[in-house]
Amino acid sequence: MYDNARIAVDELGLDLEVEFIHDITKALQYEVLQMPALIIDEKAVSFGRDLSVDEIKEILKKYR
Repeated sequence: MYDNARIAVDELGLDLEVEFIHDITKALQYEVLQMPALIIDEKAVSFGRDLSVDEIKEILKKYR
């Protein structure tokens, strides 16, 4: 999902940092129990499934 998130951010022309986090302890801080997860503004907006570029773009439009 990391690659899809980077593509979505680029296609929308957003100035956002996309991170790939491997640390399960960090994921638990967001109350994420399943990976992959999409975190926006310190909030888990999706977890447990791999999102497509279009799905990520729709989520980003809601939060930006």
